[in-house]
Amino acid sequence: MALDAAAADPQAHKYNRNSIEGFFKSQLGDLQYGPDLAGWSLIPMATTMMRNGNSDTTDELNNFIATLKEKQEKTGINKGLFNTGGVDGGSIALSNGCVVSGFTAMQKAGVPGFDLTNEEWKKDGTGVLDTLYNQEVAGKTDVNTQIAIEFGDVYYGDSVWRRIGVKPEQFEETIKSAGTLVTDGDGKYTTKSFDTLKNAYEAALQVKNDADRMKNYYFGQSYFNLKDAVDGLKEKGTAEISIYGKTGNSKILENASVHKSGTILDVLQQTALENKISITAGDKAIQELGGVKTDGKGQWYVYKKTEDGDGIRITEPLNQYNVEEGSYLIFKYCEDPSKLPDNSTLNQHLVYDAAQALKIGGAIDSSNEVTGDLLLTNDGLFGTSVTWLPNKLFAINENGKVTRDAKEDIIVLLTAKIYLNGTSTQKQFTVKVKSLNGDSPVVPTSKKAYISIDGPVGEKWGGKYAKTEIEIESGETAFSLLEKTGASLKVDKNTKYGVYIRGINGLSEFDRGNQSGWMYRVNGKFPGHSAALERVYQNDYVEWLYTKDLGRDVGGIFLE
Repeated sequence: MALDAAAADPQAHKYNRNSIEGFFKSQLGDLQYGPDLAGWSLIPMATTMMRNGNSDTTDELNNFIATLKEKQEKTGINKGLFNTGGVDGGSIALSNGCVVSGFTAMQKAGVPGFDLTNEEWKKDGTGVLDTLYNQEVAGKTDVNTQIAIEFGDVYYGDSVWRRIGVKPEQFEETIKSAGTLVTDGDGKYTTKSFDTLKNAYEAALQVKNDADRMKNYYFGQSYFNLKDAVDGLKEKGTAEISIYGKTGNSKILENASVHKSGTILDVLQQTALENKISITAGDKAIQELGGVKTDGKGQWYVYKKTEDGDGIRITEPLNQYNVEEGSYLIFKYCEDPSKLPDNSTLNQHLVYDAAQALKIGGAIDSSNEVTGDLLLTNDGLFGTSVTWLPNKLFAINENGKVTRDAKEDIIVLLTAKIYLNGTSTQKQFTVKVKSLNGDSPVVPTSKKAYISIDGPVGEKWGGKYAKTEIEIESGETAFSLLEKTGASLKVDKNTKYGVYIRGINGLSEFDRGNQSGWMYRVNGKFPGHSAALERVYQNDYVEWLYTKDLGRDVGGIFLE
């Protein structure tokens, strides 16, 4: 969906757009794990049909429609929703939302049978859209983003992935605008930015004149390159300046252009004058900038931005380094230079500062005791992004939703990952989710559980972990107990359904075929949801088992 929206050339991304249609069609008949992928698959299928001028239904589509009608709930709170099974640990509402998006795309493509407002898709007057609205929207101030997008698809009559997609007319209009700049711009812009524009313009013309690439919408890369080149034009003698202060006043000035040649000191003084920013600086260093004064520890650093979006530090005195035309300089205050290596890049500096400033909000006190939902920001300082990985999702999920235990306080480790342009760091918070038992929670005593790890049935595997007794804490899960074994793990912690174990001790999913991977059972039963949601109690036995046959060879049960 994303590649289609970006009008990407499959050859550049090493996939075959035509042959992958077979995968999309296969999803329409494989609904045992929910209709999510089937719903999404309708979107690129609709794109193909519209590009080929074809709106005829197919056997795959007809069978899919028939199956959904058969699996539509006839009574209860989920009346009208499609329940094909396989959503344990997930959300039937979110699963149906995926189908809604796919239906809007097919309806836009003119394929009959995909209008969810028709009576054929309702049970006694109640359809998918009615139930989704009642469950996920009505009376709520905080609507799930995915659901909001899917109702937007219904309103606009097409999937957002197709509505935001790059169109040929956008490409052609950008070429036209760029052509004017190329014709009239010689001598007006910096050599580097103008050369970039000319090269992007010539490349775009070649793509525009390639009828096959235009017909198949394979012009996206050229479009974005040309658009970036137009946006990146800089007038001759221009430098770009940003000034970042302490964590309390993070951005003093951002992306300001200044027409001034000379040293860093010359350019900075002109920037401060034009933008009314206070400055005190000598030949070698800055004493005060934008109200931020150097103290016994701190000092101002200067970085030159690089092509990859990072920046390298300039260590020469301010009056000795000449600023090149088209340079982008970032002035960043460093509160404690001893905390950063001398060769730190700009992004490392920004990510470090963002981590230091990161805090948890919501119902948490100064002792890190939690009594309600938390505010876990996804936007850090200096444009950083933050994701949260709680080790006990049943107590705190990745969005900060808190579920308090009836009797026990639960200790949760929250790991924040802070990212910026490929640079990242982590910051951890340990919090205590207070029990609903008030000031007299059950005092945990020493408890034990058991765990083992077994490889493929019938094979000798070096990563085996024999049944072992391990001390557990309040709120232990099948996942946290696995971590305590010290096994080498390959884990996805932010999947739709929670933590997912891809590999243990070097053995990963699909290593023994396309139906192989890791499962777990507790006291002889397979829970059917993420291991991070499965509580472990005194004397429980958790077995991690490697299946080569979707669980059939280890006694697993799958919904058919």
